[in-house]
Amino acid sequence: MGLGWAYHRAKGPSVHQRLSSLVRACVRALANDVLTELPPFLAAAPIQEKRLVQLLPQFPLPEQPINLLYPSHRHPSTIVRTYLTFCQNHVPKILHACDIGRRP
Repeated sequence: MGLGWAYHRAKGPSVHQRLSSLVRACVRALANDVLTELPPFLAAAPIQEKRLVQLLPQFPLPEQPINLLYPSHRHPSTIVRTYLTFCQNHVPKILHACDIGRRP
């Protein structure tokens, strides 16, 4: 079940929109339809491009740890090794993309 939003237009009826994902929330915010809370990986680029504005930068979303867990085998499968390599190579890029200037 998604998030529910009610918003009012200057002219015309009120609209109630059910948002099923954060991506949809971001799209609606970029269309000036809603105020929403977005994680940095979705909000950073639009904020840097001045398409979105942080309203409460002193209240960021809590950071969530990433854990890559898999059964310990002598020889992890090729897909497990490939995924671990992908994550090791891309996590720094994702963290950099999420930087919206609030980290020291």
